[in-house]
Amino acid sequence: SHLSGELTIPKNVTYLGNQPFGSSSLNTIVFDSSCNLNSIPSNFGTGLRDLSSVILASDGSLNTIDTDAFKLSDSISTSNYTQELSDVSGFSINIPKSVSTFGEGAFRLSHVTSVEFDPSSTLTEIPNQSFSASKLSNINIPSSVVTIGDYAFNGSNLSSLAFEDNSNLNNIGKHCFSDSSLNSIDLPDSVLSISNEAFSGCTNLTSIELPINLESIGDKAFSHLSGELTIPKNVTYLG
Repeated sequence: SHLSGELTIPKNVTYLGNQPFGSSSLNTIVFDSSCNLNSIPSNFGTGLRDLSSVILASDGSLNTIDTDAFKLSDSISTSNYTQELSDVSGFSINIPKSVSTFGEGAFRLSHVTSVEFDPSSTLTEIPNQSFSASKLSNINIPSSVVTIGDYAFNGSNLSSLAFEDNSNLNNIGKHCFSDSSLNSIDLPDSVLSISNEAFSGCTNLTSIELPINLESIGDKAFSHLSGELTIPKNVTYLG
């Protein structure tokens, strides 16, 4: 495909096939106001190396972003993603409040750099591998999120992470942020458990303040952490 520039997906579109825009040179994809599409399918963004912006309708019917929706290419893998992602500049995307679920690995192996959630987000889980091995550099986790799954940000470019006020986050999964570029984090006090190796291999992480209500810290959760760490009084399990 030789499409380039900006493309608007009309509101009456209810189905998108596999790699609908092939290896086109599109840089902006806009979903029309009141868009009737329910889900962004797997491989939607595959091949779109010039993509810089995806604008989802704030008042549409979209409720799901499927597994591997924005995987950069058919050939990208966990063994070559660093090189593949270094050759592209990356894209930003907004997640409207209508989106309540991600498929596992929705943005893994993708060149997404920035994600902005609607302040009234209804997303309750960031599933396993959601942004693993991606170019994502920063994200603000909505207050609606209760669980961040295993390997959710593993191996990503994530350097800064913030949580909306009044966060409901309880659980951080295994290897959730391991081997990422994270350099600072302020976890919300709602967090009760941090699973095995959640922050292992985060060699840039020099300080972290643990939540006062934390009860459980898994095996090697903070291996490679430098500096000072205070274990809150409510912790009853250390791996």
